[in-house]
Amino acid sequence: MTHAARYRTAHHTVGYGPLYQGRFKSFPVRRDEYLLTAGRYVERNPLRAKLVKRAEDWRWSSLWVRQKGSAKQKEVLSEWPVNLPREWVKLVNQPQTAAEQEAMQTSIKRNRPFGDTAWQQEIAAKLGLSSCFRDPWRPVRKKESDA
Repeated sequence: MTHAARYRTAHHTVGYGPLYQGRFKSFPVRRDEYLLTAGRYVERNPLRAKLVKRAEDWRWSSLWVRQKGSAKQKEVLSEWPVNLPREWVKLVNQPQTAAEQEAMQTSIKRNRPFGDTAWQQEIAAKLGLSSCFRDPWRPVRKKESDA
C-alpha cells in the first residue's frame, strides 16, 4: 500500500501523513500562567500565519471547537489543568509580547521546560534535559580532571 493510500484509509488518529511528520514538539510546561502562555501561543498560530482575522475563526483549532463546535467535537477536548480566564478569546486575539514569543520559541526549538528559570533547571535536572540549556553547536566542556 502506498503512503498516500495508507493516509486516505487510515483512521484519523493512527498517525499517517504530513500531520505527523516531526513538526510537533513536546516539553514540560509549568502548571500556572506559563501553561496559559503556551496555550495562548498555540491558539494564536492561525493569526500569526495570517490565515484568519480572529483566532476562533480557524475551524481546525481547539479554540474554534470550544467556541463553535458540536457536542461531539467538544468531547475530544480535555479539560485544562488550570481555569481559562473569562476573557480568554479576547486574550488569544491580542498579540503576545516579544519576550513571551521568544521564550516559547526557545522551548520549542530546544525542548526546554517552559517556566521560570529555577523551575526549568529543577525539572531539566530531574528529567535529564540539561542539554536543552547548551548551545547546540557547542561541545560539552570537559572537566580538568577528565583531560
